Amino acid sequence: MFKICIRNRDTIVSTDINQKKHCPVLVDGVRTPFRRSHQAFVDLSACDLGRHALRGLIDKTGVDPGQIQHVAMGTVIHDPRTSNVARESWLSAGLPVHTPANTVTLACISSNVAAMQLADMIRLGRLDAAIFGGTDTCSDPPIRV
Repeated sequence: MFKICIRNRDTIVSTDINQKKHCPVLVDGVRTPFRRSHQAFVDLSACDLGRHALRGLIDKTGVDPGQIQHVAMGTVIHDPRTSNVARESWLSAGLPVHTPANTVTLACISSNVAAMQLADMIRLGRLDAAIFGGTDTCSDPPIRV
């Protein structure tokens, strides 16, 4: 699931009149469908799935990709064929090379951490628009029992 998070144009004034906070706003989201392991998505990597979701989100919302200032993606099962699945998904979707992207690998909470990272950057006024999400495929990694 991928979502665009932007800073609200209006600011929320805290109890301290001199301190303003930026409010992150979720704009829209997309996801790839669920499929059984080793079936429909067997030939797709986590990067491929991320690429399709990112491209779908940009197409669905009509947001100018040049306005996206950061991309963060979570993944549970790190794909050893890529060092940064967020960056490779973004670039393989044909999106701007100047946009930084990072991947969070913290087991089941990875995508939540990616979302919080970008929301915090928006609250601090460091970003105006960002995309967060997560990508995984259970068809690639060996399952050890």
